[in-house]
Amino acid sequence: MSSRLTPKQLAKLELLYKRGEKVDEIAHRLRVTRKTVFNHAAKNGWSHGEKRKEYGKEIIARQEEMLIKSDMEKSDEIKDSFLKKINMLENMMNATLRGLGTTPDEIRSIKKQEADRIFSIMKNLKIASEISQIHYDSARRALGLDQKQEDDDLELLPININVTQPLKNIEENSEDDQNADSS
Repeated sequence: MSSRLTPKQLAKLELLYKRGEKVDEIAHRLRVTRKTVFNHAAKNGWSHGEKRKEYGKEIIARQEEMLIKSDMEKSDEIKDSFLKKINMLENMMNATLRGLGTTPDEIRSIKKQEADRIFSIMKNLKIASEISQIHYDSARRALGLDQKQEDDDLELLPININVTQPLKNIEENSEDDQNADSS
């Protein structure tokens, strides 16, 4: 093990030492002795772990950035998949409608059995599009892209206040109601 370090090794030693890595691990990674690590730290005035919080914040920021990027990529994939499905369903719907005919005479001349079959196909396509919409909305919610605002969750119950009767009349009416209930 050599105590003579290249500028690159010295920079790495400083980084690891200030980050708060264990001295034994630093010495092992750089193939130097513990004494070499301590000598360079003392000579340069480094404090062990002085930048630990700073590096922790950087790591958290990078992780958040990666998660956001990943969520955005997933969101794009979900959107593209949804648009392909909807486009396919739209093409199928148009093809089905063409089966009815293009002129009023063609539409009137279609047999009931064929019209029922086309209607059934169109109904299934509508259900498929609704399922696709539900899947798309659920996937966005799972990624946290469509979270409700705090104010959205508040439901205010309507309060009916009778301001036309004086308080005395309201008390009399409630007594009348109680008397009617007991009889």
